Amino acid sequence: MYDRPAETVTFVENHDLARDKSIIHDKLLAYAFILTHEGYPCVFWQDYFNWNLGQEGNHSGIAALVRVHEKYAGGSTRILYVDDDLYVMQRDGNDAQRGLVLVLNNTQQLEWNVGANPMDRHTSFSAFLVVLL
Repeated sequence: MYDRPAETVTFVENHDLARDKSIIHDKLLAYAFILTHEGYPCVFWQDYFNWNLGQEGNHSGIAALVRVHEKYAGGSTRILYVDDDLYVMQRDGNDAQRGLVLVLNNTQQLEWNVGANPMDRHTSFSAFLVVLL
């Protein structure tokens, strides 16, 4: 399905590997990834409800990412920057969805100077940030 990402079902965790203790650290980064990229993201019930990652009514959490997915995550995907700690991508949008830029930060460092690329400026990011176009 590599050549047809829009037809791929993506997930972070599922019932085939249910755990007594959830993996919570960095799991929202994984949900941010699947809910902003092409494909059909699948949210695990236990993550949303049992482990309280849904966080309805909050600006962070799976519920907020689902709203971003529905409203903005359309069009093709372009990776703008990637290294071991920072990932920046853009969805170009379509007639129904405006598009977005996603920044994932996998470290405690909150500032980068990433050099000669589309993010060529000194920028600060929190754990994950969705910037709407």
